[in-house]
Amino acid sequence: NDNSSRFGKYSQLYFAGDPYQVVGLEIDHYLLERSRVTSVPTGERNYHVLHYIAEEEKSLIGRDPKSFRFIEQAAAMKKANDKPFSDLEEFRVLKEQMLSAGFADGGQKYYEILKGILYLGNITFRDGQATMSEV
Repeated sequence: NDNSSRFGKYSQLYFAGDPYQVVGLEIDHYLLERSRVTSVPTGERNYHVLHYIAEEEKSLIGRDPKSFRFIEQAAAMKKANDKPFSDLEEFRVLKEQMLSAGFADGGQKYYEILKGILYLGNITFRDGQATMSEV
């Protein structure tokens, strides 16, 4: 499932009495995810919203989504059995949902931060002289 949760739950039931009866329940949530932003497992896409933003950049300034290092390996990934989808359309839906949830401007400031993360991923560092380096 491409949209599966990356979280797990550990449930612990407490019993008491004779015969035993449930007297309590404790649920612990934990993160199953490893870092996806900087290294995406082969054959998987990075977080959907990063693909949405890359597609929006394409529609606004013509930048190829594959030019972003954080999504390049999966930008063209499409399996034969995948349902057709449009990252740009999904982004439009997300913005509408953010507006209806009360986020001003549909969460635009959050998208700007995520866009910055995409661009930061393209920074490379090179060794320079002993007293300097290049970015």
